[in-house]
Amino acid sequence: MEPNRLEEFEREARRLGVKGGSAEPERWLVIAGVILVGAGLALVVSAWISSNGTNNVLDQNDAIVMALTGVLSGVVGVVLWARYSLSRYYRYWLVRVIYEDRQQADRIVEALARIEKQISGPVG
Repeated sequence: MEPNRLEEFEREARRLGVKGGSAEPERWLVIAGVILVGAGLALVVSAWISSNGTNNVLDQNDAIVMALTGVLSGVVGVVLWARYSLSRYYRYWLVRVIYEDRQQADRIVEALARIEKQISGPVG
């Protein structure tokens, strides 16, 4: 980026009151998602182990509730992990696209300036 464009961007960000965020909450939510997936998997496995070989309906119902809780925990964990992992990637992608678009716009302006200079050059 050219220095004047960078300064212009910084001025606009200050004027809008945009604050740079920290990635720390996102990292903790990604970790929480992974932990929830692990806990859900552990609940499903323990429900299967506790209900294996029993004919007691109450034990089987408890195992079903535990397994459903584990599945729900796993789904919530996957959603947390995917949402915050992908948001970080999309943020990088968006900044990269904006940067490349600005570079391309600068090249187009330079090319148009050269063409204008050639056209309006020595007329004779």
